[in-house]
Amino acid sequence: MFTQEIVVTYRDGREATVVTDQGHMAEFELWAMRRGLKAPSADVSLMQALPLTFIRFAAWAATFQGNQPRPDYDIWTTEVIQVAPSDMEEPDPTQAITPVA
Repeated sequence: MFTQEIVVTYRDGREATVVTDQGHMAEFELWAMRRGLKAPSADVSLMQALPLTFIRFAAWAATFQGNQPRPDYDIWTTEVIQVAPSDMEEPDPTQAITPVA
């Protein structure tokens, strides 16, 4: 089963960790279809074409699941600074960047 732990960072400094699943992916697809969003080609999924929108929507859906009231996605997303997988490593600021030749 697909699950992804995501950390949501809000503008006021709060952080929340949520777990997305396949149901949230399906909800994103329905949300996007209702808005007329389409993948640019048959070999690219909508999640691949809109990765930032997808992960933010999935985090929103996971944050407000069940019978609790949901704020509008467009309003909620303005309150969020960052949404990132919890296993994403922070870059090492002391690491030198090696130019690619």
